[in-house]
Amino acid sequence: MYQLTVSFSDDVQKKDLSYQRAETVTLTPEKLVVIDFDAQKGRITMI
Repeated sequence: MYQLTVSFSDDVQKKDLSYQRAETVTLTPEKLVVIDFDAQKGRITMI
């Protein structure tokens, strides 16, 4: 198991991160993790 954290800011003027998501994932050699940002909902998704 791994703790996967994704964070970013869409405003270079801000020092803090606008969006963050942390999730525990179990990875195996054949598994992929897709990271996406839904601008309408304002959130990061991991599939």
